[in-house]
Amino acid sequence: MVIDSGLFVGTLRHRRFTPVAHAFTYPLFMALLDVDRMAQLMRRSRLTSHNRWNWASFHDRDHFGDPSRPLRERLVAHMETSQAGSVGFDATLSLERRPWNAAEVRRVLVRYPAMTTSVIAEIHWETLKLWWKGAPVVSRIAADGAGEQTAAMVADSRME
Repeated sequence: MVIDSGLFVGTLRHRRFTPVAHAFTYPLFMALLDVDRMAQLMRRSRLTSHNRWNWASFHDRDHFGDPSRPLRERLVAHMETSQAGSVGFDATLSLERRPWNAAEVRRVLVRYPAMTTSVIAEIHWETLKLWWKGAPVVSRIAADGAGEQTAAMVADSRME
């Protein structure tokens, strides 16, 4: 199934059940764009650009991998969560598709004028609230597995 490029407007909900209960819901939008037609799609609105600055822009250099390979082959997304037999966290993304055209691009950019800045601020605000609730601080787990012992030690120390 091929989905045409478009805007998806809705909400993101996160719920944490352990080690402390915490939940939040925020409005957001996301763009689903055919990376093979990026330059053409970015020309549909004066507010969007490909490989140059604009209110909303897409830069090939911002994506990982060998820049000589097509962007479609370089896009990778992965999310994995696990909690020993019980739900520790869930996330729900509810979106409504809108067409990719100048009017819709303008509408979401006016409604969400600083999406990236807003997301960064909201992440830090929710982190602060979790800290206030007593959630443990766990080191980030690197791709090579470094940090797993720290996470396990924090969990073990809370159980004692």
